Amino acid sequence: MTTLVDDSRFVSYLLGRGQSRNIRQLNMYPDLRAEPWYDPSLFPITRALEESVGAIKDEISRIGTGGFHPEKENIAREGNWDTLPLYQRGRKNVPNCFACPVTTEIIESYDTIRTLAGLIYFSRLGPHSRVAAHAGPTNLRLRCHLGLSIPTGECGLRLAGINYTWAQDKCIIFDDSFVHEVWNSSEKERVVLIVDLWHPDLSQREILLLKTLHAYTAVQGEALNRYWRTYDAGVKTAHRPREYD
Repeated sequence: MTTLVDDSRFVSYLLGRGQSRNIRQLNMYPDLRAEPWYDPSLFPITRALEESVGAIKDEISRIGTGGFHPEKENIAREGNWDTLPLYQRGRKNVPNCFACPVTTEIIESYDTIRTLAGLIYFSRLGPHSRVAAHAGPTNLRLRCHLGLSIPTGECGLRLAGINYTWAQDKCIIFDDSFVHEVWNSSEKERVVLIVDLWHPDLSQREILLLKTLHAYTAVQGEALNRYWRTYDAGVKTAHRPREYD
């Protein structure tokens, strides 16, 4: 007996991508709950992260500040906001993952987003720093923060009009497609591990379809970029002025 599978949401998502030129609309998946905050205990990875928090902090301590680089996203900020990437929109940072074996094993053992829809990285916000209000590009993901170094005092985030703060060695989970801002007005830096997770309303089949779509898009994008680089180089050569002795 054949079991029918309802792929209507995924099909609707694909059709929407072909009919819109708005980047945010392109990345919004239909009929997913739009809730700002989620209970971390409902996600198995949070227990694994919290139980291994000591080892994770040891790994980041061994790397030191030299492994961090200024965050490159086009988001207004004051002060210092640095990151150390493990996965960046489908690309694994092999040296950083090798230096963080415990963290990487947890990341790769759970249904984290390691496609072009997500990011996994350590984030360091310096003293007296602020990241302006912004929103993530898609509702496909929820964002998990594991507090690794949380200073006392004015340090927190506002999402959907609600102020929140991190707890040392604990996880919080929220939907970063909601507008949010982050600040650290204390005298010490704030460090968290950020892990993107698939939205819990997605079925395993939908996640498989999305992973396949993202892998296809990434491969085609790289091939197209190579084509245009080669083409542009050829055009420049063809139009180079002749040199005469």
